[in-house]
Amino acid sequence: MKFGQKSNWTPKFGTDPTLESFIRAVKSEFRNLKVIPFKRSNLSKDEREALFRLRNNPNIIIKKADKGSAVVIQNTPDYIKEAHRQLSDSKFYKKLDADPTSKQCRDITLLLSKMYGRKEITEKILTGLIPTDAEPGRFYLLPKIHKCLVPGKVPGRPIISGNGTSTERISAFIDEHIKELVPYYPSYVKDTTHFIQKVENFTPKGSDILLVTMDVTSLYTNIPNRQGILHVARAIRKHKPQWSISPTYLLKLLEFVLQNNVFTFNDEIYHQISGTAMGSPVACSFSTIFLGELEEILLKQTSGRSDLYVRYIDDIFMIWPHGEARLERFIKEMNSMHDTIKFTAEYSRERVSFLDTWVNFNQISNKLHFDLYNKPTDSHSYLLYTSCHPSHIKTKGPFSQFLRLKRICSLETDYERHSQNLLNSYLKRGYPHKVVSDNKNRAKSLARKDLLSPTTATAMKKRKSLVFITDYNPTAVQVSMLLKEKWHLLSGSDMCRPISNIKPITAFRRNPNLKDTLMKARLIYPPWNPQTSGTTVQNLFETCIKKDCDICNKLYQNTHFFSGKTGKKYSCRSGYNCLSRNIVYLLTCSLCKKQYIGESKRAFSKRFKEHYADIRHNRPKPVALHFNLDGHSCRNVMIKIIELFKTDPNNGKNDALRKANEFKWIHTLRTFAPDGINNKM
Repeated sequence: MKFGQKSNWTPKFGTDPTLESFIRAVKSEFRNLKVIPFKRSNLSKDEREALFRLRNNPNIIIKKADKGSAVVIQNTPDYIKEAHRQLSDSKFYKKLDADPTSKQCRDITLLLSKMYGRKEITEKILTGLIPTDAEPGRFYLLPKIHKCLVPGKVPGRPIISGNGTSTERISAFIDEHIKELVPYYPSYVKDTTHFIQKVENFTPKGSDILLVTMDVTSLYTNIPNRQGILHVARAIRKHKPQWSISPTYLLKLLEFVLQNNVFTFNDEIYHQISGTAMGSPVACSFSTIFLGELEEILLKQTSGRSDLYVRYIDDIFMIWPHGEARLERFIKEMNSMHDTIKFTAEYSRERVSFLDTWVNFNQISNKLHFDLYNKPTDSHSYLLYTSCHPSHIKTKGPFSQFLRLKRICSLETDYERHSQNLLNSYLKRGYPHKVVSDNKNRAKSLARKDLLSPTTATAMKKRKSLVFITDYNPTAVQVSMLLKEKWHLLSGSDMCRPISNIKPITAFRRNPNLKDTLMKARLIYPPWNPQTSGTTVQNLFETCIKKDCDICNKLYQNTHFFSGKTGKKYSCRSGYNCLSRNIVYLLTCSLCKKQYIGESKRAFSKRFKEHYADIRHNRPKPVALHFNLDGHSCRNVMIKIIELFKTDPNNGKNDALRKANEFKWIHTLRTFAPDGINNKM
């Protein structure tokens, strides 16, 4: 079961003699394998040190470009300024005072338990979908360098990394169901190959033909939640999919995902209040279905019809036979029918770009033909030949790229031109000339019409396989060969014979690469904040240089502190301030000497302001309850930071470290109630 908990069950020894013989044979041969020497790193010491400095440089942000394979390096202030520009739009985002993830997890668990009680899901799926160790998503931008008009002002595509969020699992569960509805729309295009299949043999009719491309402005964020759910419900009613779960509960889960998209950026918590997040598993299917239902309504109400209309998510291609004036009216009508969904368009009589193709129209022959389209910002950064990957990846990589050219290019002259450029690009990446030229010639020998046939993919999908997944290293290739060599032994028993006819496949996980090291969804620490113009960045924490900072003035800077219960003295460092983060802190009541221990990965000023707000509003929190006792007030709070951890606070491992030290100091200083202010855990 795809969404059930992964089984860790292993059959007991003695279950099947043939299986045990196979295991013994594999183990025996495995011990005799020749270990191929390989370097633990293909980077020099200087390169590793440079990489470390680059990764920890707080003044730059490194991201993959939104389109193409370029790597973009931005100044941190410019990157954050663009992020805050987008996040300040109150139509789509709202800043929160506290993290609601724990409540979300409880609500999801209650809903899933109710579904299990009504036999909508099995127990395995229930346990597989309940979120564990959830945290908010991480907001980041992919720089749209192809749309950069002013130096330093690079627009960004907003992405929310949903890995580990409270809604990640149920979002994937919904997507697994509703994605089967997507291909039902007549306009549906799966990819470039599918687009060419649908369009290439079409013969335009009319004397004033235009090739048109349209796209929706910020589709994901502009979908009204309620409308989106209604459109999905409409699609379900129309196509009546055979699911084990009822549409009512699937739509309830979808509503929860859309209404609970919470994420962090620069240590602040936000809630997306409209649309879906690019990064959520269900986002693409949800958006495609919404637009598919909407376009059916819009196209019925517009004057004029296109000869051909196809769509890839929010990118539309049309052949318009009615001339420019009627096209402009059509676009205007499309943009007047919905409050938030707006279209932009480009058109030409000769050619337009769509996906990674140029669509060309020959007015004399009345035929369409295709050519390769590359964005000007595409850097053609193919895999380096020296990279630590299996050899077949390096040989088949060029072949797949030449096949792509062969599929796209209608004319042989175009294929020859682009394939020569591709060959040169691979040579620049260190590939032997023979490896690349052999693949070029092999692709050239294949018939384009066969490559555009969808039958091969369908046949591959039906083939059964057993996959052994492991991390790649040069010796692991021998393990793959060993499994294939001994696999026939399984045919000796009735129990194992069914799988003995299934070919075992070894799949290699790639090792960490430079992208993993340099590109993170979380903002690099320490963050830059446009509101803190009175700060300067030091190595591991910021120094407040405001002339009269209230919190810094309250912070005790001596190198020791006392237990209010036992009177025992403890040593600590000084010099911390309101911007210090990744800390354990101590609050002491100046009247009764009772104490509270807390921890924070955020700047202390943000955490203390939350305590201060709790006290002022008399909220049912330990600190607020104490300082609202008779004779007590905010003025009686004495504050001190007693520990600071000089590691990245955004690294999840530090959460456990801080909490462990918080717990240690709670016990050491005896700050549990009634001796102190902390609640019993």
